[in-house]
Amino acid sequence: MSLSLVVAAALSITAAGSPVSKGDYSIDIRGIDFATPSGADEFDARVSRAARRACSSGYVGVRRVTCLQQFRIEAAASLKGEPRDSYLASRPQYVAALADREL
Repeated sequence: MSLSLVVAAALSITAAGSPVSKGDYSIDIRGIDFATPSGADEFDARVSRAARRACSSGYVGVRRVTCLQQFRIEAAASLKGEPRDSYLASRPQYVAALADREL
């Protein structure tokens, strides 16, 4: 899977071996204030929409749940700097999931 977050320019990540392996997905993060709970909620909503698209074809049951979770983790991992720090402060469930990743 290649997930792009659109800021001023696109930031791409590649998740080799991820359950989400087909397609390119973009999440526009312009205008999101990650320092607020509503900003983190908005990011989650945008990620969820993209995850549902990415995991809709060929994934059922546990495989679909795994796909959705992995997509969300990849999206959180792709945030850098202040947006990442602010987002993770309000979403502790991702801190453990990202602990082994180089951010």
